[in-house]
Amino acid sequence: MIFFAFFLFEAQFWVSPIFKYLSPLFPGSYSGLSLRWGFARTAGTFEHPILACIMVLITYRLHRWLCWSGAWDPQNLSGFYLRWHQMTRQWPITMSTQISLVLLLMALMTISRGPWIGGLAAAVVVFAGNTQNRLKSLKWVALIFVVGGFLGKTLLDIYTTPADGAELSGEAQTMLYRRVMIEKYQAFLMERMWQGWGLTGVPKIRGMESVDNAFFLMALQHGVLAPTIFTAIFVYAMASQIKLGLKFPVGVAPIGFTFASVYLMCFIAFLTVYMGAQTEPMLFLLLGWGESIKLRYGSEPTPGGSVVPTPTASTGWNRVLH
Repeated sequence: MIFFAFFLFEAQFWVSPIFKYLSPLFPGSYSGLSLRWGFARTAGTFEHPILACIMVLITYRLHRWLCWSGAWDPQNLSGFYLRWHQMTRQWPITMSTQISLVLLLMALMTISRGPWIGGLAAAVVVFAGNTQNRLKSLKWVALIFVVGGFLGKTLLDIYTTPADGAELSGEAQTMLYRRVMIEKYQAFLMERMWQGWGLTGVPKIRGMESVDNAFFLMALQHGVLAPTIFTAIFVYAMASQIKLGLKFPVGVAPIGFTFASVYLMCFIAFLTVYMGAQTEPMLFLLLGWGESIKLRYGSEPTPGGSVVPTPTASTGWNRVLH
């Protein structure tokens, strides 16, 4: 929420206030500015707008689960949050909604299509987790993703193929770049398919120095086994979190679906950008956090036959780890 002020500053002056006032301390530093549709793509303190959008959408998804769990109810507030609630209690919008709107606006200000698509897919997964019949909803979600993926691929081919005598728009060119980039770099991948070229040894193609696909870049650097294992980690993490979410009783927001949606959003977004800066440690933190959540919740049958996840007892340092 504090970063929102940085985003507004950057949108107005086309430079982050952090860079503007601290860059004199770091000779040789430069501010990367990206424009789209005539607007500055805000990134705040993050390295790239897409990475900023990923971080904001992770925050949004976790925030929405806190809302459904009652964390922002007035009786559960203290300190700054309670004072803010008291100051704004006459506003027509609750504090939790204020936070939601600000986070969504920050995501929009980055103008980052990859995370937007991932965010929509994440919202569909969370919606399925909040329905009465989660398993049935998941089947519909799978069908939507299959049909949506096919239609999206078809529309993308049409969008990035210019008509006779026409030129592609700047937005279409950036989409086409990723497809052409993979086609051109495939020769390098085939040359060292299993061992890769190393972190800094990947050959560069003039005009295509940036490999904007974390999985493809990983294959170039470390061989195809690396992204295969990485993808398997994503699949396992999402499947196990959904399995946990299915155990929650109807009417309770399952945190497993929230974590699965975050993993899915990151997976889709990393198809359009490298995995670096703050997003890399955040992703592995979330993967570990998700595993700890599965360990924390046990299973107790209820009289109705359903399974209610319940926190396991923990004390001392174990409580900190949990």
